[in-house]
Amino acid sequence: MSMNITVRGVSEDIRDALSEIARSRGQSLQAYLLGILRREAGYAKNVAIIAALETDLLSAGETPKDAPTSAEILTQVRREREEQLLGSRLDDELPRS
Repeated sequence: MSMNITVRGVSEDIRDALSEIARSRGQSLQAYLLGILRREAGYAKNVAIIAALETDLLSAGETPKDAPTSAEILTQVRREREEQLLGSRLDDELPRS
């Protein structure tokens, strides 16, 4: 079920800047902002995934030297989620480990 969210007090400068970003990506302002909201909501899931991975690693004993860090795992999960939500256009904007 979808719902509407209203954000009050957004200045024209902010609206114009966001509209320009959306336009440069070939999106409407609505689609661009919805993508941001989906991505931010997904980060909460990433935190839970990282916590579970760290618990598993700690319970397994010594971590292998070539095991990825939690930051590397989180970056990869974020990249994959963004590609799913917004397409591969954002791939170049995400930091690589």
